[in-house]
Amino acid sequence: MQKEQWAQWMRKADLEDRTKEINNLPSVTLKELSKELKLPLERAALNRELSEVSQEMFMHDKTRQGFYDTLKAVPARPPGEYSTLKRIAGLCPLF
Repeated sequence: MQKEQWAQWMRKADLEDRTKEINNLPSVTLKELSKELKLPLERAALNRELSEVSQEMFMHDKTRQGFYDTLKAVPARPPGEYSTLKRIAGLCPLF
């Protein structure tokens, strides 16, 4: 079950980051997104929807053959071209 726990931890970390992004959305963008998704005009509604969809996707994906092997193949650190120094200097590729 370690694989399951690790995957859930990664999903939780992703949700926390996306929640921060939702909480920092400009009001105009929040309004447009809420309208498009047919959700109440509130950040909490977007966060709930995100959490539900994330769980559904996780439950589906983990049934796929090789799911955990695919996760293991992802590098633990971003590639060198995404180093902090290069990002600060604006040298990371935009594509």
